[in-house]
Amino acid sequence: MEHRFSKTRLSLTVSALLLGSQALAQSSSPLVLEEITVTAQKTTELLQDVPVSVNAVTGKVFEQNVAFEMKELNKFIPGMYANGNKNNPNIALRGVSTIAGGPTTPRANIFVDGSYQSQQQLSFYSQFDIARFEVLRGPQGTLYGKASPTGTISIHTRNPDLTEVEGFIKHSAGQHSLSNTQFGVSVPLIENELGVRFAGVYDENQSSDYEYANMNVDQLSRTKSGRVTFLWEPGDMFSGRLSHLYSEYDSNESRFIAGVEPGSPIPGLPSEGISPFERQDFSNFPRDANVRINQTIAELNFDFDWAVLTSQTYHATSTNDEFYDADSTPIDDAYRNTQINLSKLFNTELRLASSDNDFWNWMVGVYYANNDSRTTVDTKGTAVNGLPGNFVGPFPPFPVNISFVSATTLDAISEDWGAFTHNTFYLNDDWTLTLGARWNNERRSNVNAIATDIDIALDTGNGYETITSVPGALNARPAETTWIAWTGTAKLAYNLSADEMVYVTIDRGGRAGGQTLDLAGTTPPSISEYDPESSNSIEIGYKGELLDRRLRLNLSAYYQMYNDFQFYTQDQPLDTNLDGNYDEMFRITQNAKEVLAQGAEAEVTYLFNENLSGMLSVSYNDTKFEDFDDAACGDGIRTVIPADGQAYLACDLGGDRLGSDTGNWSVISRASYSLPLGRWGAEWYADALYNFYSTRVSPITRIDSPSYATADFFTGLRSTDGVWDLKLWVKNAFDKEAIQNINSYETTVAFPLRGTPTGLLEYDLLANPRQVGLTGTYNF
Repeated sequence: MEHRFSKTRLSLTVSALLLGSQALAQSSSPLVLEEITVTAQKTTELLQDVPVSVNAVTGKVFEQNVAFEMKELNKFIPGMYANGNKNNPNIALRGVSTIAGGPTTPRANIFVDGSYQSQQQLSFYSQFDIARFEVLRGPQGTLYGKASPTGTISIHTRNPDLTEVEGFIKHSAGQHSLSNTQFGVSVPLIENELGVRFAGVYDENQSSDYEYANMNVDQLSRTKSGRVTFLWEPGDMFSGRLSHLYSEYDSNESRFIAGVEPGSPIPGLPSEGISPFERQDFSNFPRDANVRINQTIAELNFDFDWAVLTSQTYHATSTNDEFYDADSTPIDDAYRNTQINLSKLFNTELRLASSDNDFWNWMVGVYYANNDSRTTVDTKGTAVNGLPGNFVGPFPPFPVNISFVSATTLDAISEDWGAFTHNTFYLNDDWTLTLGARWNNERRSNVNAIATDIDIALDTGNGYETITSVPGALNARPAETTWIAWTGTAKLAYNLSADEMVYVTIDRGGRAGGQTLDLAGTTPPSISEYDPESSNSIEIGYKGELLDRRLRLNLSAYYQMYNDFQFYTQDQPLDTNLDGNYDEMFRITQNAKEVLAQGAEAEVTYLFNENLSGMLSVSYNDTKFEDFDDAACGDGIRTVIPADGQAYLACDLGGDRLGSDTGNWSVISRASYSLPLGRWGAEWYADALYNFYSTRVSPITRIDSPSYATADFFTGLRSTDGVWDLKLWVKNAFDKEAIQNINSYETTVAFPLRGTPTGLLEYDLLANPRQVGLTGTYNF
């Protein structure tokens, strides 16, 4: 919350994203770029005056570009990627992502209204009534509730207006069953003192345009969400903010769509093959996903004149259920049923910050978090499917089906403590030094339990009937991990002039270790746990406003080294009894000894005249393994695990690209033009948004995905007083077909025997097809 008594001077440097009308100063003063404030330092600051790389995207910009979800933030931040399955979301910054194989602290953290959101999937549904997004790049080791080795996304929702009733209603309709209605309304309860804001969204869409090939089922995702926010400011000495969010998400949209090679032997798959761009799902039943979220955030601020005491508290619960065909084929062979119960997500922070001192501004604080969750995954796999008369035993020569049903449970409890200090020294009018440190103490207690039952069924002509079931023994693997570490920052900034700054920053971040979530009971126990990860970074940058503040130029370059980098992979071959036969597949998170990330970012925004503005932003990120000689892979050297009596194949990935959902290069360009219509009291406008993504390498399969580019266009009429806006838009206007990443291998089925290749590759990350729509907004 940006409380009105925050006066702390600036100590970081930020790169801003100013788009469309946000680039115009809305006044009769000389033509200059508009200033934007952020709270990257947990105080209200001008975006362009501070030393660390941050992008700010206002809620107005987000809405002007008809964006509805977190993943659409990618269109505004070069080098960023937020996507993935909503049960297991993935955020990549500067070419480094998190693909988690179990409960683990993400590399890039999310904060909502100042509070840490430990389960990121809670933010991967509809975003609405947003004030702004702030994206901090590089290690965050001091100010925020959790240390991060890669970066932080901070989401700020709108505050109630304490002076008048105001609000908006907006509806968007478009191709692929899009219907999105949003509203927000503020009501002062006590003028200038107490107010409430109600906001909500109802969204239906099928923007991916996936289809079930073998079922007459229409795909659709539906989100219903509402938030109520109270703001209390009885005087200059105190302010309080309380918000509660409730969300429902229901979907039968495909988890994967199929690319099938010609000659597939599987009944129901096209023998001639099919491209993934046909967007067909050949599953034998539709996916079913249901999510319920409750989230409460409270902030209290006490101003003692010499310092401000802030209390920030977060509490959330959520249930997340998903049932889908695990092999994506027409064969009734496999399924996976996942239930995630987040019974308690709690954290609180107490901090004390000095107010507007001349030489030294300081901040000290403590942090505590306690989380409790249970994940259950029931997975069916089939060993023999429909083979007549080949089962040795007392059964007649009828078709037999032998299946395995694995029940996996992961109970995860975590408790975190932190203490931090952040200090800014104004050495003189030009030099500013910032020093910060944080003590982290994180404890994890996990129990990964799995039991596999064997079901035997016979088809006697009336369908399969289970005739016997053999329960499996429970295999429980407890794990206790502790991470105690110091993280921090040192920044030095120099003002070249009133409008130009250079800076250098050294940062250290990290995250705790953990345990691989073993869904099939095949991960070798002795290597199932992984160590904590740390990263150290140095960044230099320039910030400037030139040509009478009509041009903004931001430049940065960085060099970052990760130690004990946590790397996840899956579907790797395993020899379970050292007989030379790789008879199982396993998943694992390993520690790569060193990973190097280096790159540069440049952004220029220019105000051509009062009607035309443009922006160009370029990001280059080069990430590679420096030292990783025992990486699990499908075509490596046989490596024995003596403690488990098993073996896997290992590769030396030293020198190889890390692999991420972002390529080395990403480019964003934006142009905005408006034309006043005089006596009509309106203006016509046209905006264009271009995105380019270079070749990406999957961190799991190591498969390249070609580069691609998309273009979005927006045009419409709006009143000059901001009351109404009618917009026609098209996303991915040239209908570019692109695979964003390939993180799955060819599926197999038990037809006729377990492990039969299908010729089908699962794709879950395709660029959405062209979508045309209309958006109307009314403000009051």
